[in-house]
Amino acid sequence: MRSTCLSLIALVGACAFEPRGAAPVDECALGVDTCAPTATCADTAEGYACTCPGDRVGDGFTCQVPFVALSAGNDFTCGVAEGGAAWCWGGNDYAQLGDGSTTHRPHPTEVAGHHKWTAVSAGVLRACGVRDSGELWCWGYGGYGFGDGTTTTTAEPRPAAAGQGWAAVSVGGTHSCALDRTGAASCWGLGDNGQLGNGGFVGSPRPVTVAGGPWRAIAAGGYHTCAIDLGDALWCWGNGGYGQLGTGAAVGSGLPVRVTTPTGPWRAVSAGEYATCATRDDGVWCWGKGTDGQLGDGATATSAAPVRAADGAWAAVSVGQAHACGLIEQRLECWGSDEFGAVGDGPPIGATQPTPIAVGAAATRWRSLSDHGGAHQCGLREDGTAWCWGHNGLDQLGAAVPSEQRGFVRWPGPSWGRLALGRFTTCGVAGDRTISCAGYGATGLRGDGTFRSGATPSVVPGAWSELGVGDYHACAIDDQRALACWGANYVGERGTGVAGSTATPVALTGRWERIGAGSSFTCAIDEGHDLWCWGANTLGQCGDGSGSNRPTPALILLDGEPWRDLAVGVFHACAIDGGGQLWCWGVNGNRQVGVGATTATVLRATQVSGAPDWRRVAVGATTTCGLRGPGALWCWGSNHAGQAGVGAATAQLDLPTRVGDADDWQAVAVGTRHACGVRADGGLWCWGDAEWGATGLPAAVDVPTLVGADRDWRDVAIAGDVTCARKGDGSTWCAGANRYGQTGFPAVIAAPTPVVDGPP
Repeated sequence: MRSTCLSLIALVGACAFEPRGAAPVDECALGVDTCAPTATCADTAEGYACTCPGDRVGDGFTCQVPFVALSAGNDFTCGVAEGGAAWCWGGNDYAQLGDGSTTHRPHPTEVAGHHKWTAVSAGVLRACGVRDSGELWCWGYGGYGFGDGTTTTTAEPRPAAAGQGWAAVSVGGTHSCALDRTGAASCWGLGDNGQLGNGGFVGSPRPVTVAGGPWRAIAAGGYHTCAIDLGDALWCWGNGGYGQLGTGAAVGSGLPVRVTTPTGPWRAVSAGEYATCATRDDGVWCWGKGTDGQLGDGATATSAAPVRAADGAWAAVSVGQAHACGLIEQRLECWGSDEFGAVGDGPPIGATQPTPIAVGAAATRWRSLSDHGGAHQCGLREDGTAWCWGHNGLDQLGAAVPSEQRGFVRWPGPSWGRLALGRFTTCGVAGDRTISCAGYGATGLRGDGTFRSGATPSVVPGAWSELGVGDYHACAIDDQRALACWGANYVGERGTGVAGSTATPVALTGRWERIGAGSSFTCAIDEGHDLWCWGANTLGQCGDGSGSNRPTPALILLDGEPWRDLAVGVFHACAIDGGGQLWCWGVNGNRQVGVGATTATVLRATQVSGAPDWRRVAVGATTTCGLRGPGALWCWGSNHAGQAGVGAATAQLDLPTRVGDADDWQAVAVGTRHACGVRADGGLWCWGDAEWGATGLPAAVDVPTLVGADRDWRDVAIAGDVTCARKGDGSTWCAGANRYGQTGFPAVIAAPTPVVDGPP
């Protein structure tokens, strides 16, 4: 029951009572009741009563779908409910929720078709299930091989394999496997690690037969697979680089190899990203990558042979990316990495838990666990209610309060004088000239010497003045005009010519004025006002005409004025020269380069228009906007979500197009599907998609719309689905997606939380 009380209302049990002597109020009619979104509200003489629908359980203030099985995927979760309906929630960029859309869902949404299912498995970007007819259907991303011979992505379930004799399915990282009723196993998808088990190292978009068997259980992991045969022997195949096949050697195999030490009988198995755990009558055993304590034996070492995590008769085990959980005597225990709260024992998070630890109250009884986990985990309690914990950046926990910020909320960290956003990370230059970052950090992007993500801002020492943040790296210029970069260096985006990630700034030579970072590439203007780019360039991101990656800075050679402004997006960039001319280059699939060309890429920096009065430019994923003259706003590229601000009639703008007739725009910023700007009166205006709440508006709009009544906004920055803006008092306010805590608030729930209904 919710503990929050509205004015003059106290909640007792499933009813809300009005104070004695108060005038009668129909809270239901007024819409001020606190019933669950799917509950029925009934006015009573004393107050009101909340009742869950017949197919839900709960007290009316919270209603839950009763499940019989759960599966935690990479960034989403699915389950089979009592009665056989399949439900999914969380991330949906690749239609992995199967509801016919690509819109994320913070609460369970039924998989399209109203079919009845006996099993479901969620993996990376896709899911599969077995219908009560014995048919095998899948949905979501098809690029690894859908199972029907195609690589087509689908937003609704469709048959993935012929026949009606399927009994079980397991979806892994890049492959999927299933068992038929005879015990034969088949796998499909990528096969470069031998994970399909047919002796080859080539993928297949159709099921291929796994050697050996017959089998009674199968588990697809990140890049390997394990199965238990009818004689209770355990076999594994695929990638073995961390010893996750359990043979005693860190080698892979394209055919099933037996886990012989200890011998069987094995009861259950779960395959994670790079580790495996299985149960025997004498305990739970784990092997593979163990650097985060996920083997549960008290060490943080990798082991190619099974090690015992705990004694006892474990009924279930579930392995995630870097953690594991198990059930013993209906008690829940977890171990491994707690960076995202997946150990489930509550805050604080971040530490490694190398041995099983009890989760929740001792009296709580658990029925089952998810077949595997991502950076989150889920389980069913005795009453069939689903509970999840861990990473919640895409609402994969189905919690009562979504992770995203659907309105502008004041940044809880330090005050910033300059903002720079990446798609998953928010950074700024503080008043003491240090840099602080919140959000994604697995590549060292937070710059504090660690490789951890989180909402608590890091501190990057120094006296910094300029900052650019990309997807997985960042670069900054200090007050001596020296340039340094940190984070990933996959294709040379740090410009040092040395591969590998670093979590602290590494200096480049030269003296610099401006900096911008995109997805695996960087551009900068030096003190002589020359323009340089480096990193990924196969799509023309560096603009030098070569189409070849640049591990060190490459000069963009153009006759004309020196460069004075720069903006770098996901895969394209723009710059303004000293004569006010605008130039753009890179990916052009949505005409975001703005030169009228129909080619998918523009390899060399090209003048956008003959206008000599460009003042500022802002680059998003597929849309570009700029300011001309005294402050006229122009946009071009994709407008599929209204992010170009010219109304819904045109889905794409090939050339710069005037947005409205206002000429007092002072700042503009563009993201993936939305944009915002500040006008001279200090008003903040936004337009575009509202899925993640990044516009601060209640719904999507396709023309600039004023956000709130405040008139003291100074500037705005956007990346991906996140917006941050500064006010005149120096405070920063953010709205939108919170995948890794980049809005300054945690994107994790470190203890089991109920999976609850959202609006019907």
